[in-house]
Amino acid sequence: MENNNNIIDNKSNSLEPLRKKAKIDKLTDKNGFRYTKNQAVNQEPDEIEYVIDDNYRAVKPYWFTYKTFCKERWRDRNIVDIFTNEFRARKPQDYIDALDKGLVLVNGEVIDSSYTLKNGELLEHKTHSHEPKITSQPIKIVFEDDDLVVIDKPSSITAHPVGRFRFNTVTKILAKEFGITAHPINRLDRLTSGLMFLCKNPKMAEKMRQSLFNREFSKEYIARVAGEFPLTLNNETIVVDQPIASFDARTTLNIVDPVNGKQSQTIFQRISYDPITNTSIVKCKPLTGRTHQIRVHLQFLGYPIANDPIYSNIQAWGEKLGKNGEYEKKLQDTVQILEGNGKTSTTQTWLSKGVDIEGEKFSGNYCDVCKTELYTDPSKEELSLWLHAFKYESLKNENPKDNWSYSTELPPWCTSLYNPFMELTLKEADKCEPTDKAFNVGCLI
Repeated sequence: MENNNNIIDNKSNSLEPLRKKAKIDKLTDKNGFRYTKNQAVNQEPDEIEYVIDDNYRAVKPYWFTYKTFCKERWRDRNIVDIFTNEFRARKPQDYIDALDKGLVLVNGEVIDSSYTLKNGELLEHKTHSHEPKITSQPIKIVFEDDDLVVIDKPSSITAHPVGRFRFNTVTKILAKEFGITAHPINRLDRLTSGLMFLCKNPKMAEKMRQSLFNREFSKEYIARVAGEFPLTLNNETIVVDQPIASFDARTTLNIVDPVNGKQSQTIFQRISYDPITNTSIVKCKPLTGRTHQIRVHLQFLGYPIANDPIYSNIQAWGEKLGKNGEYEKKLQDTVQILEGNGKTSTTQTWLSKGVDIEGEKFSGNYCDVCKTELYTDPSKEELSLWLHAFKYESLKNENPKDNWSYSTELPPWCTSLYNPFMELTLKEADKCEPTDKAFNVGCLI
């Protein structure tokens, strides 16, 4: 029987060697969670170092070999095309240089910039990693037992390694600083702060996933939005049930789409309005769990989160900011503007309109080791989104022992609106004569 180590190219009738398919063993971590294929082939650097100051948590640059199997959308595409379209944090020339230096391998073999990736192949890229800085605010443990850990996540931290982030992530920080190995169940957006659930074993993870799927608990978020949010008769709630669809995965842009969107429903209720800043505090209860659901539905109502870099971005949407799903710009133009934010330009929001702010973008300076162009530091404003997962609570169970409720403190951007009123109240209290009687002091807002 003929040896099958060669294949025939039908176009040229020439023989070329058949690349061996990469294989991996089925592995689990110490808690029993199965690795994905990509996790199984990736190895962590021996040592990484955090640098923490009053504003930022940074990771010192480190060498890392990123490994991944060919995704379906990468099949039969040129390697440079894949890099420049899928991994846009760096410039195309950076990837061409990496190929020329032999830092990119397929199934363990060096390739050049003309290579076409095929199904089942293992792609490796040795890179000098420069992770973006995140806030230095600490992760707070709200609850922990042998199965579950509930945290109050600061804004700007991703749940797990993704994109440019690996060690500046919730799972890595918990492992490094608390010795906790756990897997996230509700993955808050990077910029969203608040309650996040992580499970320590597969059994608890499956239980929580089923609870999420069956909608066995309620979620409450607090947002600070642009403008005076409607105050309905008797302060009744406003329900938005517009379907939501992903429009562009690279920029994580989602839109209201009545034709192709998935069923989505959010309940909103105004808490307060501040005429000085022209912003409102709004309680948000998502009944479904679509990506960016609260942010998209608030934009649809015409009251986007005031500092939202995507949905209150006047450059990207125009003055009406996509109210009622009506867009002043073509969505492809919106995507192009969003792609430039944080690279060639700083991000503009409703809150920063008309203000020349500093922020993250390409700096014009290059790394001495890898010659990659570096970014400027993000501004404090860019590390925050005025959306906070405030409270999660189980629906009432027959057995009271099965009921649970977790909540956090309100973030400063919410409580700071009321400080002037409390200061005025305390000044009035100072006018009173000393007393040994207990009394309450407050203000009507």
